[in-house]
Amino acid sequence: MCGGARRLRRPGRRLRGSATAAAELEASAGFAGHTGRPATTTASLLIDLDHPQWGGFPVGTALFVDEASMVGTRDLARLAAHLARAGGSMKLIGDPDQHASVDTGGAFRVLAARKGDEVVALVGNNRQLDADERLAIEEYRQGDIEGAISRYDAAGKVTRGANAQETYGALVADWYEDRRNGTSGPMLAGTNAVRRALNARARILLKSNGDLAGPALVVAGREFMIGDEVVAHRNDRRLRAPSGEAFVKNGSVGTVLDVNTVEEELVVSFANEGTIRLPSAYLAAGHVEHAYARTTYGVQGATLDVGRYQPSDVSRFEEGYVAITRGRDQTRIYVTEGDLDVDDDADHRAIEGDVTGLETVVEALGRRSEKRLAHELDAAAATSGALARGQTLADLRIRRIELEAILRKMPPSTAHELAALQQRQCKLLQRRDALDAQRVGWKSSQRRARADEVGSLVRAIDADEARIGDLERQEALRRAFGTEHEPEFEEYEAVRQAETAKRLQIRLGATLDPSNAVGHILGPRPASQRERLAWVDAVEQIAVYGEQVGWESPSEAQTLADLMGPRPPEGFDRLHYDIAVEAVRQVVTPPERDLGIELELGLP
Repeated sequence: MCGGARRLRRPGRRLRGSATAAAELEASAGFAGHTGRPATTTASLLIDLDHPQWGGFPVGTALFVDEASMVGTRDLARLAAHLARAGGSMKLIGDPDQHASVDTGGAFRVLAARKGDEVVALVGNNRQLDADERLAIEEYRQGDIEGAISRYDAAGKVTRGANAQETYGALVADWYEDRRNGTSGPMLAGTNAVRRALNARARILLKSNGDLAGPALVVAGREFMIGDEVVAHRNDRRLRAPSGEAFVKNGSVGTVLDVNTVEEELVVSFANEGTIRLPSAYLAAGHVEHAYARTTYGVQGATLDVGRYQPSDVSRFEEGYVAITRGRDQTRIYVTEGDLDVDDDADHRAIEGDVTGLETVVEALGRRSEKRLAHELDAAAATSGALARGQTLADLRIRRIELEAILRKMPPSTAHELAALQQRQCKLLQRRDALDAQRVGWKSSQRRARADEVGSLVRAIDADEARIGDLERQEALRRAFGTEHEPEFEEYEAVRQAETAKRLQIRLGATLDPSNAVGHILGPRPASQRERLAWVDAVEQIAVYGEQVGWESPSEAQTLADLMGPRPPEGFDRLHYDIAVEAVRQVVTPPERDLGIELELGLP
């Protein structure tokens, strides 16, 4: 996920910044002091950009996207489209070795690799104070996981437990000692199952030592008391401090100041948002959890005094890299040299009772889980992208139809029938051989019936053999056709993918064009989100239909009937025409608005 974005004003240009943890970026960069508005999230920025009245970037905007590896490819594309309209630019800042977006992602990593030496890179490590740990991190980045972890081990920074319970106990005890000495920061867990286990043990220790007080509120299966450290997992703009602008959002961390067991509410002092009352509905939905242990997704971008990390056999490179680069003073690693016995069915990555150790963890950390772009997975994707950029949707459709006419001549597959016949023939042969083996023992009264059965089997086998021969010849012809027309098959797949990509481009561009004739006819973009989404869908569907049939939006069109023309009599064009009309129905109420399309487009 990505952090916030707001405007910095300087002579001649406007700047916007964005980051995974908007609050941390704001604390370090002070956007509010420069602009009067703090850093915000990418999602919030996109909502602002799409607003019908004040949406869009100012001319010449330079957009700064921090923690860019966690921004989805689609969101980057939407931002880029808005910037293109404004003649602006985008600056991506981040680390391609860290976690990628939970959505379709990988664009930042590919761009960083493609630009190579042109990328402005931070070559010095300004976070870790220990020189040996800086070397270990560099070894890790270069893929020498064993060397990096061995360096921590040689420095006495790897703690081993005979089983999971012992490992967690050692980690929680060390974390609590840090806390008593004034060192703050959560424990780092590889999975949600481990995070929950560590949080439960931390609270047992805190309660037994009197760190938590007051009545206990149990909600959504979790107990909260005064003094509990919590983290929110859902944005809610309604939850604000009485005198503050900041609202509770995913990742907001704070301490419980008061517990209301009657109303089932908590009063929490958040680090960046102030003191806010969390209502029962928010708590009951499970949006608040204990913050003593966090996954590496939750702390990416944060700086901790000490990083205490518990990896496992399901850890990955990105997780470990984020974990070992959080601690400023030192990083310690906790592994189980024995049975893993965490059992949590609610977590899809829950650890089973397998035997593990440092070697298992090193092997796991050597595997990457980064997102890959389409052209990395499919060689045809690059060709499809070039086709989508260079041809209209109408041209692509014509070429697809031409290729379909060629490929339709391919002999149909007989593989299913052939396999069934071969399986049946195998059984017939087995039955015939069994009868032949029994022939000597046949009684005279059985001979005629058994001979007739053998004869039927032989005839069935011969018939199947003849049919199998025909099917095999047809399959041979099909393979020969495929070999002969392999270029056409490859082109067809590329054109088909290009059509899909082109439709997406058209949909995106349709609502970004202020001169769009469809938007003019439908009227201004509605203010409410639900109506705005319907308006956008209608504009996009009509634009797709227009490109599908090869017309350009005439600026003089006064009605959608002028714009779209008569309904096509049949086929693919008629389907897209009807899709566009149905989208318009969701926007237009004829008694309230006469667009001149009721009769022509069949609107009620």
